[in-house]
Amino acid sequence: MDRGEVKRVTIGVRDLSLSRALYAGLLGMRETGAFRFDAPETSSEAHAGRFAASLGLEAPAAIEGVDLEQPGTSVGAVRLVRVGDGGGERINEGARAFDHGYVKNLDFFTDDVRQQYRRFVEQGFEFLAPPLDYAVPWGEGAVATEAHLPTEDGVKISIAKMAGVPRIAMGRSTRETPFTEVAAATQIVKDFEASERFYCDVLDLVPAAPTVIEGELIAALRLPEGTRLRMSFLSGRAAAGGRVGIVAYEGPGVVDARDLKARLRAPYRGVLGLTFEVEDVEHATRKALALGASLRCAPGPQALGGIFTFGSTVVSPDGIPLLFEAGPASQPGAAVDGGVPPSEFSAICGIDELPPGAIREHRPKDGSPRLALANVAGQVFAFEDRCPHLGAPLSRGALRGRTLVCPWHGWMIDVPTGEVRGGRGAALRRCPARVRGGIVEVAPHSGSGA
Repeated sequence: MDRGEVKRVTIGVRDLSLSRALYAGLLGMRETGAFRFDAPETSSEAHAGRFAASLGLEAPAAIEGVDLEQPGTSVGAVRLVRVGDGGGERINEGARAFDHGYVKNLDFFTDDVRQQYRRFVEQGFEFLAPPLDYAVPWGEGAVATEAHLPTEDGVKISIAKMAGVPRIAMGRSTRETPFTEVAAATQIVKDFEASERFYCDVLDLVPAAPTVIEGELIAALRLPEGTRLRMSFLSGRAAAGGRVGIVAYEGPGVVDARDLKARLRAPYRGVLGLTFEVEDVEHATRKALALGASLRCAPGPQALGGIFTFGSTVVSPDGIPLLFEAGPASQPGAAVDGGVPPSEFSAICGIDELPPGAIREHRPKDGSPRLALANVAGQVFAFEDRCPHLGAPLSRGALRGRTLVCPWHGWMIDVPTGEVRGGRGAALRRCPARVRGGIVEVAPHSGSGA
């Protein structure tokens, strides 16, 4: 996954079964997991409290959810959550198309918009208008074809195709289904330039050439006459799919646009957050706060349905909850064995003795160098218990997310890669590690670096 792609869109829904039928049925996504928490479990003191807080839930309530993604990619996945009985208002309840402060569109790209439009209509779905074509400034002859489908939860599904643009530029998923992943999550913003600067600075995104739309599409979207729509898509430097879209409306008919960002929290229905994978959760959080975001969940370990991550949640100046996650989420005790024969692994401890965020020392009985074992967001790493600087015992250092701080001189080491921050010194000497049957096992290191 390229840094800067939207990893997941979290959507609050009224009817989980009906929403599954749309995303897993007509849009062809596959279910990758499900979860449920009863009301007491979502209190701030409980295991699921951090997840509830990331949704902006202020009081305990039952939460049921399902995760879906397109075959062939984990970018642009969808998490559907029903809070309580799902009876909360839509984020955009009573809103006009140009009111700002929420994610309005989820774009799904396809090779044939009109064919898919007919398929949805045959299933009883009503679009705002038949498919429309308009030029976009992304290369000579580039033409967009779109059809917009409103849903009862306030999220508008845009079925789209970009003619004259390579398909890989639109998403990563395979052709097993007609659609790509959520290729873009588009939010309505008040200040186009300020929102663009925020995402570019915090997530190192790169904006596409802005597009200004007038005329026929404005009427199809039921916008006031004379409205101009300015939009751009922002993505990582090598990203394909999972973009952030920003749209600002201009014109005499939209000067009284309302700000809906106070509604971007559960139990409201609609897009409740965008998740990004970042290299350093603490750094991304600090940068976002310095640029006007507010903190919802401080950096820390989190778990959902047996998946452990390290993350935080901030709310952008536009009110969009942004969830930062470090590294790929792993099943509890997931490990890298490096292709080592099973006979070379030795049992060290139970995984319950090395919970996420913990580090411990191991002294092999055969007299070989002592090891340090660290659990970073559910993934176990093993390495020689020596700082590459002057040999300090790293097992006595502080593990902050994925960063291990040496107890002697404060050197910062990225555990998953073994790299020393700032390029000082050699990498850690890593050992293959894995978890089998709840037991942490380690094989001897090969004598090479990370």
